[in-house]
Amino acid sequence: MLRWLPVRQRVTYKVAQLTHKVRTTATATYLSDLVQTHAPPQALRSSDAPLLVIPRIHTKLASRAFSVAAPSTWNSLPADIRLCKNILTFKCHLKTHLFRLT
Repeated sequence: MLRWLPVRQRVTYKVAQLTHKVRTTATATYLSDLVQTHAPPQALRSSDAPLLVIPRIHTKLASRAFSVAAPSTWNSLPADIRLCKNILTFKCHLKTHLFRLT
């Protein structure tokens, strides 16, 4: 049986996948410059699964920029998915998570 994600989850899947690639490999330096890891002032339990800094925006249109959409999508994922190092494992867990949301 062929299972396709709805359009909204498909966009989330693509943005999360690209963000994972940017964070784990140094291939797209122009994109890696747009996402920054959040460094909390104190050591917290949530520091194990690093979050990304979401820049402040003033318009609805600006929320579509990669520098805003990537951290927002990444931070919305569960910690166990964000901690995946292997791209294939990440994709599998991400797709399962998105299917559970629908």
